[in-house]
Amino acid sequence: MAPVGEATSLIAQHSASGTSKRAAPAPSEDDIRLPYGFGSFQLFIMFGTIVAGATFTLHDESFRLTAGVMDHWCRRPAEFANLSVADWKEMAIPLNEDGVYSHCVVRDPPNGGLLSRVVPCTSWEYDLTTYGNNIVSEWNLVCDRRWIVDLARVAYSIACIASLVVFGVAADHVGRRIIVFVAVPIVLVAGVGGSLPKDLHFFVAVRCVISAAASALLPPLLALMYEVSPTRTIPAYTVATWVVTIIMVPPTLAAAQAVKGGWAATHLVVMLPTCLLVVLYYTIDESPAWLLVRGRVEEAERIASRAARMNGLPAGRCDLTGAQRYLQEHEERSRDDSGGAWLLCSERLRMRTTLLMFCWTALAYCYVSFIFSDEIFVSVIVVIIDMFLTTGAAIVVARCVPRYGFKRLVVASALLFAVMSTALSAVYTDEETILRNALLLVIRMAGNVTLMFFITLAANCYSVGIHCTSLGAGLACSRLGDTMAQMVPRIFHGLHAEAHLAIASILMTLFAAATQFLPAESDWKRRASLVSAKSAVSEATGEELRHMLQDSLVPLPKAPLRPHHSSSKGDKKPHPPTEYGPYTCSRLAARDV
Repeated sequence: MAPVGEATSLIAQHSASGTSKRAAPAPSEDDIRLPYGFGSFQLFIMFGTIVAGATFTLHDESFRLTAGVMDHWCRRPAEFANLSVADWKEMAIPLNEDGVYSHCVVRDPPNGGLLSRVVPCTSWEYDLTTYGNNIVSEWNLVCDRRWIVDLARVAYSIACIASLVVFGVAADHVGRRIIVFVAVPIVLVAGVGGSLPKDLHFFVAVRCVISAAASALLPPLLALMYEVSPTRTIPAYTVATWVVTIIMVPPTLAAAQAVKGGWAATHLVVMLPTCLLVVLYYTIDESPAWLLVRGRVEEAERIASRAARMNGLPAGRCDLTGAQRYLQEHEERSRDDSGGAWLLCSERLRMRTTLLMFCWTALAYCYVSFIFSDEIFVSVIVVIIDMFLTTGAAIVVARCVPRYGFKRLVVASALLFAVMSTALSAVYTDEETILRNALLLVIRMAGNVTLMFFITLAANCYSVGIHCTSLGAGLACSRLGDTMAQMVPRIFHGLHAEAHLAIASILMTLFAAATQFLPAESDWKRRASLVSAKSAVSEATGEELRHMLQDSLVPLPKAPLRPHHSSSKGDKKPHPPTEYGPYTCSRLAARDV
């Protein structure tokens, strides 16, 4: 309830304008959350987040080059060195049940024909035209040693999952900026060191360090980007992230594969765009919202004032009172005595967390199975068309977000993926036909769009105090789904592509159903409607406002009130009404003068 003097001034102010004149609209949610405006401050953080995401993708995909299994066969003895590879295979290599030359056995003697016995290979030759000399050809990780590649992949994934969980929790306790500044030098040093090892164990260890450090960058930077950015810019950020990623990642990987210089050259090529992470030391600042949640108000005001100057607002001390009240309301809803990572499993958030973790896992499994995997062959032309098609679809979806919201569009994209997967499983063939490629294009486009906009939906499901924890847990589950998608074809070797498509269709249908049950406040459409409703309620005429304020008055106390204009040193200055919006910083600066 407002004090009498404040109520009287408000009545006089609004009554003077007449009953026909509308009051100024209420401040938007973004004006309250971000009194320092929008501009260079957010754009620098967005650039750093995109670079970190591209770096993570580059190092993740580079493992497919450094540990890719190329065509191989038993080595020719010295007396048969003059034979061509084709003649050697025809003479000495038996055929498998599927009619292809065996990779692991050879006839002994090679020219004995049907009288020769079949023995395991002791050494191999490799087709280096695809990957060059990588760890598979260097240390003969084929046949009965192939499990070492799978073990290295699992170790890489475990390092990623552990890092996401641990550093996600740490970022919510010590700050986003500190975690980023610790992880960047580790990525740079380990990335260069990845080209040096001459021992398999050391190589796997270095790769695990790279995985952990690159993964540690994602939760704090994603949380920071969402916490300092206006909601209306998030769809554009999503499209920009996709565009910059396809500009950085595919050309870099193509260059690394074209060099064919082995894992050393691959790591050095990948490190070229990775060096952009150094820019984070000059562009990343702490999240004012997180500082307010942690009670560090002075530091939050200092960073907000710097952000206001970067965004072109007049210099001055930013009033974060509105942002602090906004955060207190939202943080109070998720406050729990358990705290930390266990808060995700609290009674109030348990169902939400379960749904989100399943969504992350299922989406990553389907995405990797049919977009990054080689299980279903896709030509380069189809991949290029898919990039342009996905970009256009992402732009269209981003423009539809204010009207339909993230949730509805994500569910629609997931269902489109499921329907097209079912259709492709019915007409699937290994040969590239127009129908097959058209269905694959729609599947890839729907998968890309679903992943892009689901990240924002998942981030909005939790409050600032556990942003990094929730994002770290979600990304860890996505890594689990990624690993499962890579290992299932190895475990169930006889499973046909039609079965994989059927599994993906079921998972994406369940994903859509789980997404539909996520809380309404996580969707931008719901949040925007609430803000619009508040604005509509605030547009009352002067007469209506006068009646509302009169109804809220209570009898005055019998004791005389102390005047507010007292000049005594012991008296406290009255608190002015809270001012919101992008001009708060300049108003406060003028007031202090």
